[in-house]
Amino acid sequence: MKFAVRENLVQFWENLKNLLVFVEEDRGLSTNDLTDDLKTEYDDAYDHSQSTHAPSSAQVNVLEQVDVNGNTLYIHPDKTVDIEMPTKVSDLINDEGYLTEHPEITKSVDTTSSITTGDADQFSFVCAVDKDEFGHIISLKVKTVKLPESFDHPVSVIVPGTYRSVTVDSNGHLSAGSNPTTRDGYGLTDVPTFLEMAKIIDDGILNAEHLKREYVMTLCEAEDADPFTIYVVPKDEQDEENNICVEWMVINGQWEKLGDTAVDLSEYAMQDEINIASEREIDDMMISDEEAVQAIFALLEWDSIKLMNVVETDVSTDIILPRTGKDLDPETSIDTVIDWQSNNPAISVNADGKVTRPAYTTGDQVVTLVATIIKNMATIIRTFVLIISKLDPTDMEAVSLTKEFLTWDQIKQLNTIPDDVQTNLNLLTSGLHGAKITWQSSDPSVIATNGTVTRPTFTQGDKNVTLTATITRDDD
Repeated sequence: MKFAVRENLVQFWENLKNLLVFVEEDRGLSTNDLTDDLKTEYDDAYDHSQSTHAPSSAQVNVLEQVDVNGNTLYIHPDKTVDIEMPTKVSDLINDEGYLTEHPEITKSVDTTSSITTGDADQFSFVCAVDKDEFGHIISLKVKTVKLPESFDHPVSVIVPGTYRSVTVDSNGHLSAGSNPTTRDGYGLTDVPTFLEMAKIIDDGILNAEHLKREYVMTLCEAEDADPFTIYVVPKDEQDEENNICVEWMVINGQWEKLGDTAVDLSEYAMQDEINIASEREIDDMMISDEEAVQAIFALLEWDSIKLMNVVETDVSTDIILPRTGKDLDPETSIDTVIDWQSNNPAISVNADGKVTRPAYTTGDQVVTLVATIIKNMATIIRTFVLIISKLDPTDMEAVSLTKEFLTWDQIKQLNTIPDDVQTNLNLLTSGLHGAKITWQSSDPSVIATNGTVTRPTFTQGDKNVTLTATITRDDD
């Protein structure tokens, strides 16, 4: 017996596999690399492509003809075609009549509404523009206006006159004018005041190393005299009418008579006839009219006219209406006048602030008081708006008001309507503004005069009761 060796068996098996087809899922015993179902789908796709997309009449792509606007163009062998395209406006045909240039503008002039008074210069301006459907201006309407010979300036609040200082508003109109007489009035800061200048002069004289004259009634002690001053003293009483004076001077510490001097003193006042002005009076005399009315304006406040009243919204007693600046400040020397006007007789300006309070039913009254402060041509206005409080109600007014106040709602308490009273009523005994209320009941057993309600029994049924209220004040 012969046995095959292992190597021979392996070689035999390899040769056998090349001759066999292994059974695989979804495959038949064939050499196909595809399953039967997949191969069928590929076959169907191939048949479809041959019958639908590759008909027997199919040919290679070739440009046969190209037409532009009905004109056949030449096709080059390389399948290119030249198509001419317009590159400028002149290549196009304007068959719709579009504008190719701006139309000429016509100008029409309308002078029918021109101002023709006088022979003043005239001016023209465009008042209307006409455009075509494309928005182009085709015509202009020009209006010519003649300027009037004169111009009415707006009414000015300034009194006609000559002013050294004026104020101009934002419209270029004069709004104020004044004639300042002081340094502050002119806005000067580097000029000395009257008093400062007088002091400068006095200091200059006092410090000057030369003689000066001084008129006195009597001589002082020699040690108190100025050695550079000649003192002129009236000679005696009997000679005063002749204006004869004696000149004296301190020399070497004692008085020396220099001689007699005839001096005309007719235009001079004696010392006892001179009232020395205070600094306040001097300042008041130096201010301008405009500054004067402004100063009094600052003093004219509610506190200066209210008297016994407290606030402007509750005036119940007379007020005072000052007529001059001195009425406001007795020490001032500013001479001003104050004129008063009232828009309501509740305050009488003729009776110096007499207040007439309105009746209670009339109500509070609003009164506008206008005070005009005047000094020569300068004026300024101060306005007060006051409320004059109404009087307390009279007895009859209090009774009438209480009657209007006393309604079902005031006495019903928990009850709803007068036809179904089940609980006590609130029968008031005091009314408005001190009025008193007394009650009477037509059936006190059901409703007492103090408002106590006693309901009738079921068998008695509902009861009608009449309540009568009597309202009084001070037994009127």
